[in-house]
Amino acid sequence: MTKIVTAIVPRSKNKVQVYLDGQYGFSLSKKLSQELGLDEALPEARIQELIERDREEAAYEQAMRLLSHRPRTEHELRNRYSRNGLSEQVQDAALERLKTEGWVDDAAFAHLWIENRMEFRPRGAYALRSELRSKGVARELIEVALEDFDEEEAARRAADRGAHRYQHLSPDLFRRRLSGYLSRRGFTYQMVYPLVAQHLVGMESESEGSH
Repeated sequence: MTKIVTAIVPRSKNKVQVYLDGQYGFSLSKKLSQELGLDEALPEARIQELIERDREEAAYEQAMRLLSHRPRTEHELRNRYSRNGLSEQVQDAALERLKTEGWVDDAAFAHLWIENRMEFRPRGAYALRSELRSKGVARELIEVALEDFDEEEAARRAADRGAHRYQHLSPDLFRRRLSGYLSRRGFTYQMVYPLVAQHLVGMESESEGSH
């Protein structure tokens, strides 16, 4: 069944309303509406194609808004799309475009996540694996991203930060607090014990030097 485009009316900054045979038919992005002309005959298949493409464009724009705040994994975007009720077909089309353009790249995300953690909130490899898996990053991509990860350096940085936080405490409480601090960040006992001991020695030396 063919319908005639009788009006194209602006609805908002980026959307228009398309009227068919004198009645409201569907909304469309201004970009897609440029493909239409008044009095144009639209078969039902063409109407459905435009509606589907409009949904894909909306999904793409939604992802770009999210990505403007921070990188996202494919899993994170699919979760958002699903909450908004988008079909798998629309999700696939939008994500394929985002990946082709380089906006979504789980491998790059994993590397960036680890670098960011090392710089601002050091974590052990165990914790990093858990965080990245929760973001939906594939195990093989996580392992590749961790190949150059210096866990000992991460533990040292974390210990320095924790020691500064707890330096006012008694030695016994300092030991327990710093050990828990490092353990919660995914570092093993084999890494935690010598670092805590090292900082305790440093505290004792400072205390002796102050007298």
